[in-house]
Amino acid sequence: MGGGGGGSLYPDLLNQIKSEDQDSWMDFELAYQVFLSPMTFSNYLRFPLSTNDVYAFNKDISTDLFGYVEEESMGSEYKYGMFTNDLPSKQALMEQYWHSKLLLSDYLDEKPYANAEFLVFNNIPAHLLEGFINNQKAGE
Repeated sequence: MGGGGGGSLYPDLLNQIKSEDQDSWMDFELAYQVFLSPMTFSNYLRFPLSTNDVYAFNKDISTDLFGYVEEESMGSEYKYGMFTNDLPSKQALMEQYWHSKLLLSDYLDEKPYANAEFLVFNNIPAHLLEGFINNQKAGE
């Protein structure tokens, strides 16, 4: 899965769905995933989260969409429905994914789904970034 979460799996399909939405400016090909808690990475960037810049999407829907990606990439080994037999269509899943979109603040208040992916669609100013290499703040 690309940096843009589930929305980057089928961008043309998603663009059709979001075409008339006020958030149609969101480009999943340029978005990047962030994590709200410290990860086990030794090298990472950290920045303050603005709840107006971070959106939550239902990651379980991304996982279901990935079943279609798997089937399509299997070539001659592919059998229709190997991973998607019990799933809604790609179109329906993409619509569900798009409609699961919440600002981070709303997600934290409501938590309508347990497994969220958090995406940022805007650039983070360089002066807000803190780099860590081997768990040590860079430059110190």
